[in-house]
Amino acid sequence: MAGRRGILRTGGWAAGLGLLLFYGLYGPRRAGAQTPVAGGRPSFQVDVNLIKVPVAVLDEQGRPLTGLERHDFDLYEDGVPQDIQQLIVDTEPVEAVLLLDISRSVHRELNKVRKAAHNFAKALGKQSRFSLVTFADEVEVLRDWTNNVRALDRALHKVSSGLRTCMYDGIYLAAEDQLRHVEGKKAIIMLTDGIDNDSRATYRQAADALLRSQASLYVVGLTNMVQPQMEKIYRIRYVARALENLGETEPIKKFFDGKRRALEDLSQMTGGRTLFPNSFDELDAAYGQIADELKQKTFLTYVSKNQDRSRLYRKIEVRCRREGATVLHRAGYYIRTP
Repeated sequence: MAGRRGILRTGGWAAGLGLLLFYGLYGPRRAGAQTPVAGGRPSFQVDVNLIKVPVAVLDEQGRPLTGLERHDFDLYEDGVPQDIQQLIVDTEPVEAVLLLDISRSVHRELNKVRKAAHNFAKALGKQSRFSLVTFADEVEVLRDWTNNVRALDRALHKVSSGLRTCMYDGIYLAAEDQLRHVEGKKAIIMLTDGIDNDSRATYRQAADALLRSQASLYVVGLTNMVQPQMEKIYRIRYVARALENLGETEPIKKFFDGKRRALEDLSQMTGGRTLFPNSFDELDAAYGQIADELKQKTFLTYVSKNQDRSRLYRKIEVRCRREGATVLHRAGYYIRTP
Protein backbone atom coordinates (compact mmCIF):
# COMPACT_ATOMS: atom_id res chain seq x y z
CA MET A 1 0.00 0.00 0.00
CA ALA A 2 1.38 3.35 -0.94
CA GLY A 3 2.06 5.75 1.92
CA ARG A 4 0.99 9.35 2.07
CA ARG A 5 3.86 11.46 0.79
CA GLY A 6 4.90 14.21 3.17
CA ILE A 7 6.51 17.54 2.36
CA LEU A 8 10.18 17.25 3.23
CA ARG A 9 11.38 20.64 4.33
CA THR A 10 15.01 21.60 4.72
CA GLY A 11 16.53 23.51 7.59
CA GLY A 12 17.94 22.80 11.02
CA TRP A 13 16.01 20.51 13.30
CA ALA A 14 16.39 22.83 16.29
CA ALA A 15 15.36 25.85 14.25
CA GLY A 16 12.30 23.99 13.02
CA LEU A 17 11.31 23.04 16.56
CA GLY A 18 11.87 26.61 17.69
CA LEU A 19 9.42 27.82 15.08
CA LEU A 20 7.11 24.96 15.98
CA LEU A 21 7.16 26.05 19.62
CA PHE A 22 6.22 29.59 18.62
CA TYR A 23 3.46 28.62 16.19
CA GLY A 24 2.29 25.77 18.38
CA LEU A 25 1.52 28.30 21.10
CA TYR A 26 0.37 31.25 19.04
CA GLY A 27 0.09 30.53 15.33
CA PRO A 28 -2.49 28.84 13.12
CA ARG A 29 -2.50 25.12 12.41
CA ARG A 30 -1.43 24.03 8.98
CA ALA A 31 -4.49 24.01 6.75
CA GLY A 32 -5.77 20.69 5.51
CA ALA A 33 -8.81 19.59 3.55
CA GLN A 34 -11.60 20.09 6.06
CA THR A 35 -14.08 17.30 6.63
CA PRO A 36 -17.44 18.66 7.84
CA VAL A 37 -18.25 17.28 11.27
CA ALA A 38 -21.66 18.08 12.71
CA GLY A 39 -21.46 20.11 15.93
CA GLY A 40 -17.67 20.10 15.85
CA ARG A 41 -17.54 16.59 17.32
CA PRO A 42 -15.90 13.48 15.83
CA SER A 43 -18.38 10.93 14.57
CA PHE A 44 -18.93 7.24 15.23
CA GLN A 45 -22.00 6.07 13.30
CA VAL A 46 -24.21 3.10 14.07
CA ASP A 47 -27.15 1.59 12.22
CA VAL A 48 -28.94 0.02 15.17
CA ASN A 49 -29.69 0.90 18.78
CA LEU A 50 -27.39 -1.74 20.31
CA ILE A 51 -24.33 0.17 21.48
CA LYS A 52 -21.01 -1.41 22.49
CA VAL A 53 -18.83 0.86 24.64
CA PRO A 54 -15.18 -0.01 25.35
CA VAL A 55 -14.18 0.95 28.88
CA ALA A 56 -11.03 0.90 30.99
CA VAL A 57 -11.32 1.42 34.75
CA LEU A 58 -8.33 2.64 36.74
CA ASP A 59 -7.72 3.03 40.46
CA GLU A 60 -6.23 6.12 42.11
CA GLN A 61 -2.71 4.95 41.18
CA GLY A 62 -3.66 4.52 37.53
CA ARG A 63 -3.71 0.72 37.69
CA PRO A 64 -6.48 -1.32 36.02
CA LEU A 65 -9.30 -2.36 38.34
CA THR A 66 -10.39 -5.99 38.01
CA GLY A 67 -13.32 -8.05 39.23
CA LEU A 68 -15.91 -5.52 38.08
CA GLU A 69 -19.50 -6.49 37.29
CA ARG A 70 -22.35 -4.86 35.37
CA HIS A 71 -23.94 -3.38 38.50
CA ASP A 72 -20.68 -1.53 39.27
CA PHE A 73 -21.45 0.89 36.42
CA ASP A 74 -23.94 3.62 35.60
CA LEU A 75 -24.26 4.60 31.94
CA TYR A 76 -25.93 7.69 30.50
CA GLU A 77 -26.73 8.75 26.96
CA ASP A 78 -27.29 12.49 26.63
CA GLY A 79 -27.82 12.55 30.41
CA VAL A 80 -30.53 9.84 30.36
CA PRO A 81 -29.78 6.65 32.37
CA GLN A 82 -29.53 3.53 30.21
CA ASP A 83 -30.01 -0.13 31.11
CA ILE A 84 -26.71 -1.94 30.76
CA GLN A 85 -27.32 -5.32 29.17
CA GLN A 86 -23.92 -6.93 29.56
CA LEU A 87 -20.40 -6.42 30.77
CA ILE A 88 -18.22 -8.34 28.33
CA VAL A 89 -14.60 -9.24 28.94
CA ASP A 90 -13.41 -9.91 25.40
CA THR A 91 -10.52 -12.38 25.29
CA GLU A 92 -10.62 -12.81 21.51
CA PRO A 93 -7.48 -12.12 19.42
CA VAL A 94 -6.63 -8.50 18.62
CA GLU A 95 -6.30 -6.74 15.29
CA ALA A 96 -3.58 -4.22 16.16
CA VAL A 97 -1.83 -1.49 14.19
CA LEU A 98 1.62 -0.68 15.55
CA LEU A 99 1.94 3.01 14.70
CA LEU A 100 5.49 4.31 15.21
CA ASP A 101 6.77 7.87 15.23
CA ILE A 102 10.23 7.63 13.62
CA SER A 103 11.11 11.33 13.73
CA ARG A 104 14.43 12.53 15.13
CA SER A 105 13.27 12.29 18.75
CA VAL A 106 13.40 8.47 18.63
CA HIS A 107 16.14 7.68 16.11
CA ARG A 108 18.87 6.98 18.71
CA GLU A 109 16.65 4.46 20.51
CA LEU A 110 15.25 2.49 17.56
CA ASN A 111 16.63 -0.80 18.86
CA LYS A 112 14.67 -0.42 22.11
CA VAL A 113 11.55 0.52 20.12
CA ARG A 114 11.95 -2.59 17.94
CA LYS A 115 12.42 -4.81 20.99
CA ALA A 116 9.36 -3.40 22.76
CA ALA A 117 7.20 -3.80 19.64
CA HIS A 118 8.41 -7.40 19.19
CA ASN A 119 7.63 -8.30 22.81
CA PHE A 120 4.22 -6.65 22.54
CA ALA A 121 3.29 -8.68 19.45
CA LYS A 122 4.53 -11.87 21.09
CA ALA A 123 2.55 -11.15 24.28
CA LEU A 124 -0.75 -10.84 22.40
CA GLY A 125 -0.47 -14.38 21.08
CA LYS A 126 -0.33 -16.25 17.78
CA GLN A 127 -3.95 -15.60 16.81
CA SER A 128 -3.64 -11.82 16.91
CA ARG A 129 -2.75 -9.93 13.73
CA PHE A 130 -0.59 -6.85 13.27
CA SER A 131 0.24 -4.24 10.74
CA LEU A 132 3.18 -1.85 11.04
CA VAL A 133 2.75 1.80 10.07
CA THR A 134 5.43 4.46 10.51
CA PHE A 135 5.28 8.23 10.23
CA ALA A 136 7.86 11.00 10.03
CA ASP A 137 8.15 13.02 6.81
CA GLU A 138 5.61 10.60 5.34
CA VAL A 139 3.29 7.79 6.41
CA GLU A 140 4.22 4.33 5.25
CA VAL A 141 2.73 0.87 5.74
CA LEU A 142 5.88 -1.20 6.27
CA ARG A 143 4.01 -4.44 6.88
CA ASP A 144 0.38 -5.20 6.08
CA TRP A 145 -1.58 -7.65 8.18
CA THR A 146 0.28 -10.67 9.54
CA ASN A 147 0.26 -12.92 12.61
CA ASN A 148 3.88 -13.89 12.01
CA VAL A 149 6.10 -12.18 14.59
CA ARG A 150 9.20 -12.90 12.52
CA ALA A 151 7.67 -11.10 9.54
CA LEU A 152 6.91 -8.18 11.83
CA ASP A 153 10.53 -8.24 13.05
CA ARG A 154 11.81 -8.04 9.48
CA ALA A 155 9.61 -5.00 8.89
CA LEU A 156 10.75 -3.40 12.15
CA HIS A 157 14.37 -3.66 11.03
CA LYS A 158 13.53 -1.64 7.92
CA VAL A 159 12.56 1.30 10.11
CA SER A 160 14.76 4.39 9.74
CA SER A 161 14.30 7.87 11.11
CA GLY A 162 13.02 11.04 9.45
CA LEU A 163 13.07 14.72 10.30
CA ARG A 164 9.52 16.01 10.59
CA THR A 165 6.34 14.44 11.97
CA CYS A 166 2.95 13.88 10.35
CA MET A 167 1.28 12.26 13.36
CA TYR A 168 -2.34 13.04 12.49
CA ASP A 169 -1.82 11.67 8.98
CA GLY A 170 -0.50 8.47 10.58
CA ILE A 171 -3.53 8.13 12.83
CA TYR A 172 -5.87 8.83 9.93
CA LEU A 173 -4.29 6.18 7.68
CA ALA A 174 -4.12 3.58 10.47
CA ALA A 175 -7.79 4.07 11.33
CA GLU A 176 -9.29 4.69 7.89
CA ASP A 177 -7.21 2.43 5.64
CA GLN A 178 -6.03 -0.32 7.97
CA LEU A 179 -8.84 -0.81 10.48
CA ARG A 180 -12.16 0.63 9.32
CA HIS A 181 -13.22 -2.53 7.47
CA VAL A 182 -11.57 -5.01 9.84
CA GLU A 183 -13.90 -6.93 12.15
CA GLY A 184 -13.31 -7.96 15.74
CA LYS A 185 -11.39 -6.36 18.61
CA LYS A 186 -9.31 -3.54 17.16
CA ALA A 187 -6.62 -1.24 18.51
CA ILE A 188 -3.98 1.23 17.43
CA ILE A 189 -0.85 1.35 19.60
CA MET A 190 1.00 4.57 18.84
CA LEU A 191 4.50 5.51 19.98
CA THR A 192 5.09 9.26 19.59
CA ASP A 193 6.47 12.43 21.10
CA GLY A 194 3.15 14.09 20.27
CA ILE A 195 4.68 16.90 18.21
CA ASP A 196 2.93 17.17 14.84
CA ASN A 197 4.43 19.58 12.33
CA ASP A 198 3.75 18.15 8.87
CA SER A 199 0.23 16.66 8.73
CA ARG A 200 -2.37 17.45 6.14
CA ALA A 201 -5.07 15.88 8.31
CA THR A 202 -6.28 17.88 11.30
CA TYR A 203 -6.78 16.73 14.88
CA ARG A 204 -10.53 16.59 14.24
CA GLN A 205 -10.16 14.49 11.11
CA ALA A 206 -7.87 12.05 12.93
CA ALA A 207 -10.37 11.77 15.81
CA ASP A 208 -13.25 11.26 13.36
CA ALA A 209 -11.38 8.46 11.59
CA LEU A 210 -10.58 6.81 14.94
CA LEU A 211 -14.19 6.70 16.05
CA ARG A 212 -15.47 5.54 12.68
CA SER A 213 -12.98 2.66 12.80
CA GLN A 214 -14.31 1.63 16.26
CA ALA A 215 -10.70 1.00 17.33
CA SER A 216 -9.27 1.86 20.72
CA LEU A 217 -6.19 4.08 20.61
CA TYR A 218 -3.39 3.41 23.08
CA VAL A 219 -0.52 5.88 23.18
CA VAL A 220 2.99 5.44 24.51
CA GLY A 221 3.89 9.12 24.83
CA LEU A 222 7.52 10.22 24.76
CA THR A 223 6.94 13.80 25.90
CA ASN A 224 8.51 13.23 29.34
CA MET A 225 11.73 12.24 27.56
CA VAL A 226 11.65 14.83 24.79
CA GLN A 227 10.85 17.91 26.90
CA PRO A 228 14.18 17.98 28.82
CA GLN A 229 16.06 17.60 25.52
CA MET A 230 14.19 20.51 23.96
CA GLU A 231 14.81 22.72 26.98
CA LYS A 232 18.57 22.41 26.38
CA ILE A 233 18.47 23.61 22.77
CA TYR A 234 19.63 27.18 22.40
CA ARG A 235 17.07 28.19 19.76
CA ILE A 236 14.23 26.76 21.83
CA ARG A 237 15.41 28.66 24.90
CA TYR A 238 15.77 31.83 22.81
CA VAL A 239 12.18 31.63 21.56
CA ALA A 240 10.97 30.81 25.07
CA ARG A 241 12.68 33.89 26.49
CA ALA A 242 11.12 36.04 23.76
CA LEU A 243 7.69 34.69 24.66
CA GLU A 244 8.33 35.30 28.37
CA ASN A 245 9.23 38.91 27.54
CA LEU A 246 5.80 39.16 25.90
CA GLY A 247 4.18 38.04 29.16
CA GLU A 248 3.88 34.30 28.56
CA THR A 249 4.67 32.14 31.60
CA GLU A 250 6.59 28.86 31.22
CA PRO A 251 6.01 28.58 27.44
CA ILE A 252 7.97 25.34 26.99
CA LYS A 253 6.06 23.62 29.79
CA LYS A 254 2.77 24.94 28.42
CA PHE A 255 3.64 23.66 24.95
CA PHE A 256 4.38 20.11 26.14
CA ASP A 257 1.46 20.04 28.57
CA GLY A 258 -0.76 20.81 25.58
CA LYS A 259 0.76 17.89 23.65
CA ARG A 260 0.14 15.54 26.58
CA ARG A 261 -3.50 16.64 26.83
CA ALA A 262 -4.05 16.17 23.10
CA LEU A 263 -2.71 12.60 23.25
CA GLU A 264 -4.81 11.81 26.33
CA ASP A 265 -7.95 13.24 24.75
CA LEU A 266 -7.51 11.20 21.57
CA SER A 267 -6.97 7.94 23.44
CA GLN A 268 -9.66 8.45 26.07
CA MET A 269 -12.41 9.27 23.57
CA THR A 270 -11.90 5.79 22.07
CA GLY A 271 -11.80 3.87 25.36
CA GLY A 272 -8.00 3.57 25.25
CA ARG A 273 -5.43 5.47 27.28
CA THR A 274 -2.01 7.09 27.27
CA LEU A 275 1.11 6.07 29.16
CA PHE A 276 4.12 8.37 29.62
CA PRO A 277 7.31 6.40 30.37
CA ASN A 278 10.22 8.45 31.66
CA SER A 279 12.91 6.61 29.70
CA PHE A 280 13.22 4.26 26.74
CA ASP A 281 14.14 1.53 29.23
CA GLU A 282 10.51 1.66 30.39
CA LEU A 283 9.06 0.96 26.93
CA ASP A 284 8.76 -2.78 27.52
CA ALA A 285 6.74 -2.23 30.69
CA ALA A 286 4.43 0.27 28.95
CA TYR A 287 3.77 -2.02 25.98
CA GLY A 288 3.33 -4.96 28.33
CA GLN A 289 0.69 -3.09 30.32
CA ILE A 290 -1.22 -2.33 27.12
CA ALA A 291 -0.96 -5.95 25.96
CA ASP A 292 -2.39 -7.20 29.27
CA GLU A 293 -5.33 -4.81 28.95
CA LEU A 294 -6.04 -5.68 25.33
CA LYS A 295 -6.05 -9.41 26.01
CA GLN A 296 -9.00 -8.84 28.36
CA LYS A 297 -10.70 -5.75 26.96
CA THR A 298 -13.91 -4.74 28.75
CA PHE A 299 -17.06 -3.58 26.95
CA LEU A 300 -20.48 -2.47 28.16
CA THR A 301 -23.51 -3.00 25.93
CA TYR A 302 -26.90 -1.30 26.02
CA VAL A 303 -29.90 -0.60 23.81
CA SER A 304 -30.48 3.12 23.48
CA LYS A 305 -33.76 4.40 24.87
CA ASN A 306 -33.56 7.43 22.61
CA GLN A 307 -35.92 7.10 19.63
CA ASP A 308 -35.53 10.71 18.53
CA ARG A 309 -33.46 10.54 15.34
CA SER A 310 -33.46 14.30 14.86
CA ARG A 311 -30.56 14.60 17.30
CA LEU A 312 -27.71 12.85 15.51
CA TYR A 313 -24.96 13.03 18.09
CA ARG A 314 -25.33 10.96 21.27
CA LYS A 315 -22.99 11.69 24.16
CA ILE A 316 -22.04 8.76 26.40
CA GLU A 317 -21.04 9.00 30.05
CA VAL A 318 -19.98 6.00 32.12
CA ARG A 319 -19.42 6.07 35.87
CA CYS A 320 -18.04 3.39 38.15
CA ARG A 321 -19.43 3.03 41.66
CA ARG A 322 -16.11 1.86 43.08
CA GLU A 323 -14.52 4.54 45.26
CA GLY A 324 -11.62 6.35 43.60
CA ALA A 325 -12.24 4.72 40.20
CA THR A 326 -11.68 6.56 36.91
CA VAL A 327 -13.47 5.31 33.79
CA LEU A 328 -12.04 5.82 30.31
CA HIS A 329 -14.63 5.17 27.63
CA ARG A 330 -15.82 6.04 24.15
CA ALA A 331 -17.14 9.59 24.27
CA GLY A 332 -20.16 9.18 22.01
CA TYR A 333 -21.45 8.23 18.60
CA TYR A 334 -23.49 9.48 15.66
CA ILE A 335 -26.57 7.70 14.34
CA ARG A 336 -27.03 7.33 10.62
CA THR A 337 -29.88 9.22 9.05
CA PRO A 338 -32.28 7.21 6.83
